[in-house]
Amino acid sequence: MTAAERLASPGGVRRSRSAASLGFLLLLVFTKPAARADGVGAAPLEVRETNGVQRRTWPVTIGVPLPKEWLGGGQAVSVVESDGQAVKPLPTQSRALSYWGGRGARWLLVDFQTDLGPRQTRRFYLHPAVPPAPKVAVSVQQRGGDVEIDNGVMRLVAGKSAGGVFRLKSLHGKEIKLEAVRAEMNAGGRSYSASAPQVVSIEEGGPLRATVALSGDYGGGVRYEIRLQIAAGQPYLRVLHTFIAAGAEAFTPLQRLRVRVPFAGKGEATYGARLADGKRIDGKVAGKGVSLAQIDAATLRRDDALQSGRLAGWFELRRPDFALGLDAPFFWQEYPQAVHFSPGELAYDLRADFGGPASIGVGAAKTHDFLLVFGKGSDLVVEPGRGTVALAEPTWTAKSGALLNAVDPAREARFIGEVSDAFGRTLRSIEVEVWDEAGACPQPAGKAVEVRRTGAYGMLNWGDWNYRGYHDDTKGCDAWGNQEYDLTQVLGLLFAATGRAEVYDFLVAAARHYGDVDVIHHQPQHPDWVGMNHPKNPQHFSFDYGGVDLGHTWVEGLFTYHFLTGDARAWKAAIGISDYLVRRARNVTRGNPRQYGWPALALAAAYEATGKGAYLDAAREYARVGVRQHEISAKIGKDWKLGILADGVSYVDAIGSGDPSLRPWLKEYAAAVTKLQPQDIRFYPAVAYVGRVTDNGPMMSTARDVAARIPYGDWAKPFTIGARTGFRILSQVDGAR
Repeated sequence: MTAAERLASPGGVRRSRSAASLGFLLLLVFTKPAARADGVGAAPLEVRETNGVQRRTWPVTIGVPLPKEWLGGGQAVSVVESDGQAVKPLPTQSRALSYWGGRGARWLLVDFQTDLGPRQTRRFYLHPAVPPAPKVAVSVQQRGGDVEIDNGVMRLVAGKSAGGVFRLKSLHGKEIKLEAVRAEMNAGGRSYSASAPQVVSIEEGGPLRATVALSGDYGGGVRYEIRLQIAAGQPYLRVLHTFIAAGAEAFTPLQRLRVRVPFAGKGEATYGARLADGKRIDGKVAGKGVSLAQIDAATLRRDDALQSGRLAGWFELRRPDFALGLDAPFFWQEYPQAVHFSPGELAYDLRADFGGPASIGVGAAKTHDFLLVFGKGSDLVVEPGRGTVALAEPTWTAKSGALLNAVDPAREARFIGEVSDAFGRTLRSIEVEVWDEAGACPQPAGKAVEVRRTGAYGMLNWGDWNYRGYHDDTKGCDAWGNQEYDLTQVLGLLFAATGRAEVYDFLVAAARHYGDVDVIHHQPQHPDWVGMNHPKNPQHFSFDYGGVDLGHTWVEGLFTYHFLTGDARAWKAAIGISDYLVRRARNVTRGNPRQYGWPALALAAAYEATGKGAYLDAAREYARVGVRQHEISAKIGKDWKLGILADGVSYVDAIGSGDPSLRPWLKEYAAAVTKLQPQDIRFYPAVAYVGRVTDNGPMMSTARDVAARIPYGDWAKPFTIGARTGFRILSQVDGAR
């Protein structure tokens, strides 16, 4: 028997061949090592290289769901690999993201490193065990307002004395004499430089990965949050730059946002960039420099010459003894962006000054994610910000119960195939969607200025979808969906079931868009609104047509994204929405059914994520008042919003509401729906729940039949409604919430 066979018991559950025939990943089996007396197996993990590039000691960060009592409090974990003959434990960093009450961790964020060949898939297991120490570790030291980071390859300082965002001090043991990386902004005709950070904190301290958070001001009513992430032994760092419009004005006219990275070395400088189609642009850097810009989703500019095409987001500036790389994976999608090469600097315009200023609504935010790569000679680690996918094996995830509404793709292969196909159609619709970009909303009479755009792209749009039917004749401007029906949650569930790289990419974009652009981070006129999300609206964040709407709020996707990635801003946004809903629960006395249902769903998810009793109390209140306000007989088959209320009530009942009025209402509701068989699929998730908890076969059959005939459509709204409903129904009838 090989080491791999010793590690995995004979009783593992394998994915069916039908999943492979549908184009799914064949992932690792669900395993049970004989050493575990509790009958729960090791967590199987998979890492894939997708760009055809050799990766050495590659950093992997992965959110791992765990069953109840799989890991006790304070226990360490270790990732192990097997070559067929020997089991090798790897240095592992982990921290709990959520707990099963008093029964151990529910989600762990796990870091380790591995080698990956071009397009190679490697499989690992997570065990409760003390991991070995890494040969190279990250050291993070805070001294007053500064943080010094040393990852064994680079040493840098960030904070109040750095002179900018951060300053590189040494590379491969050699001192580097460079100025600090700086950030600048042009808004409203004025120029600003990012202030020294007012708050400096260590969010994660290593040993395999560290995150340092900086926050301060640009001026002009704009704040910044910058997170620097650095991995052990790697010559690059990840920068997550967030700006927040926190002034008194309704809009901030943002013209340009630039990060300036100094360049050193001797000899002739050359530049290079990759296009999305794989072609390259290369040349020498003369005294005046070279500029590359993405004007819109189909047009780039090289100095003053326009051409069709898309810049992939990988840029390099080289000399014989020093090299600098920039990897911005969503470069063309978040246009207008630009990169300027000069003999002494690489300047990255996160927002380039093309097409007039961007109108940033008060309280809106935007996160740009990019990596800076440093080379001692002319060699660089290429495109470190993309090309790898890591996840827990889908059957393990579904069986763990830790991911709300997850389904086992081996059991529900047809459904996952249909959702995957619908996702492909949705991406194609985003690519060709035609919409009008307006400078103001509503358009001034007689002064309407619009630019016709193709594709739901742009700095403030990427990750969202344009709302068909809500065009100029409806609200004075084209409207955006603002993640209606929780697109982020659907993408998180689909990624957890398939591991598809393109699903992950859009999940990242959607989660960031929702947590940044679609959430009210500041509102001087209505400070009580802060934390809540916007409903679907022109320009994402316009207040011209009203404020918040309890019938268009969701947090499950933000929590799921946080659990899969550890993203701090997703957690912050989810908690902000949840806290707002708690405040509103005290005075919600009337509203349509979904204005109780969506808050109940959101707060139940927040309670499960945090264990905070205030969320459970508020969820119970929305459910209790909702069922009291809305009679079943008068609305079944007539008002689909009652289905949203029933779904929320069922979730509150499932987490142990303690309210005796909810279960009888749910039983009456499910019986009425089963009898009348309304067409709208949104009536049926609660039917599936009642069928499961009462062991009612006809109800579960009715719900499953609905899941088999979901109309997913060919754009984001019907895709999200259909997929969310299907996940919710099937996770119920298969026995897990």
